[in-house]
Amino acid sequence: KIIVHAAATAPSRGTLGAILQNHSARTKWFKNMETEFINKTYNKPREIFDDACILIASQLEEYGFTYSKSQANIKKKDKLFTYNISFYSSHYNYISEEKGHVVMEFICTIEHKKDIIFSINQKELMSEVHHFEIFDNKTKTIDFKQIEKSNEFIKTHFLPVVLSIETDANSFL
Repeated sequence: KIIVHAAATAPSRGTLGAILQNHSARTKWFKNMETEFINKTYNKPREIFDDACILIASQLEEYGFTYSKSQANIKKKDKLFTYNISFYSSHYNYISEEKGHVVMEFICTIEHKKDIIFSINQKELMSEVHHFEIFDNKTKTIDFKQIEKSNEFIKTHFLPVVLSIETDANSFL
């Protein structure tokens, strides 16, 4: 199995710019989603985790990714590759009357014939971020800033690799 590290496959500035160019549309979309989830009451950490996955997945639908709640992953397939974002949480998560603690981690992989040929997660590139704390103790709901950070990580470090492969898969093999 070959693991390609992100530093070895830095995206071109044009590719990254194309992904991040429409900041105002993303901000408007995010505010609409925030309104939908802001008044929701959460009693279990899994509910927040599931909604956080949905929020992240909804921003990747335009790139052909689909979310599987039962597997807690976002996936896209083509003839040669499977692009996967797998979400993980902690058994230490809790929500009480006074406070809560709900974390999310994820790993982005690209598989070719069941072999992982690319793998990246936030721990590798963001030394200060080992997980995303997705429960906001002040509002008792999802921490939308952490969801946005998760989306930015995926769109900055994983999506450009996916788009590059889709453009020229043979150069990646």
